[in-house]
Amino acid sequence: MIDNDINLLIDAIQVYYPDADPEVIRFTHRFLTHNNQSKCDVQMLQRHFGGGHSYYFAQLLQANFNRGKVCIAAPYARFVWLDNNIPYTIEGIYNSCVQKFIPVDELNKWELQRLIQVSPNEPICLDKYLSDFLVTHR
Repeated sequence: MIDNDINLLIDAIQVYYPDADPEVIRFTHRFLTHNNQSKCDVQMLQRHFGGGHSYYFAQLLQANFNRGKVCIAAPYARFVWLDNNIPYTIEGIYNSCVQKFIPVDELNKWELQRLIQVSPNEPICLDKYLSDFLVTHR
């Protein structure tokens, strides 16, 4: 039953994102629903790995699949794992308005630490945090 639900989810996602990797979708879904967690537990995980904490989930995806890049989805401080031009987060595929994906390896240590510490419940405009970086990379 659970595998059938995951397969239906993958089919639905691939209608809009045909290049989405089914194994990544399975991984994120199982991460959220491990041990049949309640809806409240799933929402807690989504909140925890949102905002600045999204960096850690993006790192987890990169380590698990050994490919792709951890990026900031500009203009908001949301970390994603970009693989085959598909941005993945704890929710699956990140589909907000993104102007540019900035690989974290292009940020200096101070910029990265500052973004990781952003409150997970407050999306922010990157201009406040990376004004010098964005001016040189527009």
